[in-house]
Amino acid sequence: MVDRFAIYADEANPERARSVLDSAEELSCGLRADESRLVRGLSVVILNQDHHELIVPLVEQLQGQRDAFRNAGLAFEVAIGDTGSASAEVHAAYARWEGLVTVVPDLPYHFSKCNNRVARQATSGDSILFMNNDVALPERDDVLLSFYRSLRQSPGVGILGAPLYFPDDTIQHLGIDFLREPPLRGFPFHPHAHREISDVDLPAVYEAPATTGAFLLIRRSLFDRIGGFVENYEKECQDVDLCLQAHRLGYRTEVQNLGRTVHLENATRPKGEESWPDRRLFLRRWCSYVEAHFL
Repeated sequence: MVDRFAIYADEANPERARSVLDSAEELSCGLRADESRLVRGLSVVILNQDHHELIVPLVEQLQGQRDAFRNAGLAFEVAIGDTGSASAEVHAAYARWEGLVTVVPDLPYHFSKCNNRVARQATSGDSILFMNNDVALPERDDVLLSFYRSLRQSPGVGILGAPLYFPDDTIQHLGIDFLREPPLRGFPFHPHAHREISDVDLPAVYEAPATTGAFLLIRRSLFDRIGGFVENYEKECQDVDLCLQAHRLGYRTEVQNLGRTVHLENATRPKGEESWPDRRLFLRRWCSYVEAHFL
């Protein structure tokens, strides 16, 4: 009788396995930050195109956060991926910020590709905060330091988000959940959007299946392990996909109440610009997983 399992006793198998791992590591090296230059601290990544009225106040707010990190012995840096600004005011601001802000210019806009490139090539912190340029932080100079510390002090948390408000004080984002009714059962949505809920009535921290890429803090080691944002998506679902990949690796996504953090939403993207190819891709990738773990 032929031993069907004899091939697995071949002493060359471990060598072949190591060879495969080495090849995978070699292929992934271009997807990872240079670990020799990583530091303890926060890297903020923002994509921007023109909109002087948004990016200038945001960077000024971020520069106000820098001292709290330095006083705690931590690094703090801001990197902007510019996706084709023609505004003279914006370019003048970039010039003023030289040495304080790293600008990666001339990027063809693609949310996943641009964020991945800026994070890997222009940042060095052990945690990365991906931020939209239409976000306004609460008026506290240590808000991002407390956000960063919450992530670093919670080993089981891989991704941290925050409640976001529209300018009219109604809810834009409290975390992402999944629809339970056909035909879009399993598709992500923002529960409680446009409701009036004060930040003082929200829990300090709570778990959510996913959070929005408009304000998403992730451990760099986890970001690298996942391989960054999936670049097959053109317009949406990248952030939820990232959170689900973290969940599959055993990490929770939580939402921390930072106070009134405003997100204009769609300030730089046409309203109603849904992508059904992206939605179909998401459901193909995650429908069974979401059903098993969240529904």
